[in-house]
Amino acid sequence: FKYTVTEEDFKSNLQVKDYLRQKFNFSSRLITKIKKNHGVYVNGKSVPGWIVPTPGEVITIQIPQEKSNFEPADIPISVIYEDKDLLII
Repeated sequence: FKYTVTEEDFKSNLQVKDYLRQKFNFSSRLITKIKKNHGVYVNGKSVPGWIVPTPGEVITIQIPQEKSNFEPADIPISVIYEDKDLLII
């Protein structure tokens, strides 16, 4: 996930975690996981904490992969309708 900070963003004086929460609706739980896994980069360099980025800086976030406890099942699925934007099963 990448985001380039704008001049308007900078005026808001937001930290990276605030961008994730307010602009992109990341949960507090996910934001905590991202920080614990050192998944915050500004201009390609890892940053240790939540900084206030400046205009033009590129924020890159590595989202940790969730592990699933579910086993896939081979269940036939009937498609009722399908087009380029919608699939109804």
